[in-house]
Amino acid sequence: MKNAEEKQFSISEFAKACGTTKDTLYHYEKQELLVPSYDDNNHYRLYSAKDFHLFQYIAHLRRMGFSVAEIKDNIADRNVKTYLEMLTQSQKQCLDKITDLNHRYDIITNSLETVSQFTNIPLETPAVKYEEEAYFYESPFTGKFQSLDGIRQIQEHLQTADKMPDVTGNITVFRVAGKSIQEGFSPRFSIMVQTSNPDAVTKEMLHTKPAGSYLQMYFTTDVVSSSEEDTAVLLRRMKAYAEEHNYRITTDYYCFLHISTFLTDDPKEYLTEFLVGIE
Repeated sequence: MKNAEEKQFSISEFAKACGTTKDTLYHYEKQELLVPSYDDNNHYRLYSAKDFHLFQYIAHLRRMGFSVAEIKDNIADRNVKTYLEMLTQSQKQCLDKITDLNHRYDIITNSLETVSQFTNIPLETPAVKYEEEAYFYESPFTGKFQSLDGIRQIQEHLQTADKMPDVTGNITVFRVAGKSIQEGFSPRFSIMVQTSNPDAVTKEMLHTKPAGSYLQMYFTTDVVSSSEEDTAVLLRRMKAYAEEHNYRITTDYYCFLHISTFLTDDPKEYLTEFLVGIE
């Protein structure tokens, strides 16, 4: 038993003084973080003022996110130098988490904006708009999406196949490459993801969408599964609009699948954008 002159507390009194529960104290005792003494007569747990200060220190480290094992090691070698080393390491880990969370926040924000615009877009109506310059990383994709989590699969594909960690912008973009809109429909699909770091992309993989005027049309058809004839009808509508308004189409068309099969299994929810440069 501890020094008889030292003030001692029962587990209930000690838990109340610390603002904690007896279960927490049992857990700390089991982990050998805070081991009380025992009354010689009735074997009740007894805690001292020194135990109170130790509990406050343990609670302090727990609030900073340290594990029980890390706290146990620190208590075994408790000094200012060790404490500062723990704080330095913890600070670095926090900065890494902040960076990861900021990246995750950007992806979520971009995805939210892209999907939210689905309910506010006039469908199957050609329109002219001006767009700023943008950069896209293009990568051939011959696989199939295995789940609704298409964003994750695209990121894994790019990171594994192309060693590209920087994936930002749209949920996903499929480029419909091949002949120009005037010459007919000849699709070849590949993943094209907007990147904020074009210098890190090889020239062969980099597509620059220059600033300028574009003819745009949204519709609820999945071009991946729809027939060439159905898609050609929509393309002819865009071509007719361009001719009627004396625009000249200057680029191949691009198909942006904002909501596709990896997000929904309802064809009525597919949102696809055709986009061609005009002058």
